[in-house]
Amino acid sequence: MLNKSFTNSGVNYVVLQARNSDGTFHIQGKGVETNRNYGVAENISEENFPEDFIDWMDELDYIYPSLAGTDKKYFRLQAKLMSNSLHIQIPGPENNRKYGMAFEIAQENLPEITAFVKAELGK
Repeated sequence: MLNKSFTNSGVNYVVLQARNSDGTFHIQGKGVETNRNYGVAENISEENFPEDFIDWMDELDYIYPSLAGTDKKYFRLQAKLMSNSLHIQIPGPENNRKYGMAFEIAQENLPEITAFVKAELGK
């Protein structure tokens, strides 16, 4: 699923959701089957995120149901491709952006999510 940038630039982003479980983030996306029948899922260590994000994420709304059908709840984020990274936007209380927070994660650290974002943007 696509969504426009939270900056009102008109740039398309791919909608994802994530949750933190003991220092590991589980990220899911619904759409093009990448490694799950609903789309994609991938884990990444919290060390790949900015330090101030870890504390800030406690303020996010974990309201989105698991795409795998479990009872876990997720927060919303969206991503677009940069040359070697994924640009991540997360809505929430103001942090480094008025809409919440933005940062980049190296594509090599999220190869399945990167493939999914490429496929979704290419539809």
